Amino acid sequence: MALCVNACASNLLNHTLNSCSSTRLGDIRSIGFILCKEVFDAIAADPEDLANWELLTDPAKNPNNVNGTFINNVQVERTSEISSVERFVSDGTENQKDGTNYTITLTDQNVSCLNNAFYDSLDGQTAYISLHYNDGRMEISEMPFIINTSMPSATKNTVQTYVIEMQKKFPVGKSWICIEDAPSISAINF
Repeated sequence: MALCVNACASNLLNHTLNSCSSTRLGDIRSIGFILCKEVFDAIAADPEDLANWELLTDPAKNPNNVNGTFINNVQVERTSEISSVERFVSDGTENQKDGTNYTITLTDQNVSCLNNAFYDSLDGQTAYISLHYNDGRMEISEMPFIINTSMPSATKNTVQTYVIEMQKKFPVGKSWICIEDAPSISAINF
């Protein structure tokens, strides 16, 4: 399979883990960012085939993380809200579902100068998201999210963290590809 070539996107830098923050903060153990539509299409066609995931995990097939990357040991929360529109019908109006609004919030305690550069390289990218759960499940978004990052923030007597929030409205008929027994991907920490 050919590598993704996207003239609009820049390469992503590597994400590093701090030795002091090795605990998992939630039910989702890792998040993947799939930047290349062709790679997403290959993974979505057969998400249980490890060869498809090598397009992200094998440095020879993914030089400088141009196809995407994974982040481990972060807290990820996904929330959803039904989106509806008011439609006029013969006896008045009714609300009709027109999609689902998803919000993904990523909190990362791995604050370092290298990760400042990593999140800078991720800022503004468009990516399909893969969520890897502690119970072995995996979900992959059918719609790409725009990633907006900011430098780490902290208040008095708190741990400094990166907080990244991504939002996307999925139209009716689009959702998440769910895999109950996800393959053991080498880039995902257990």
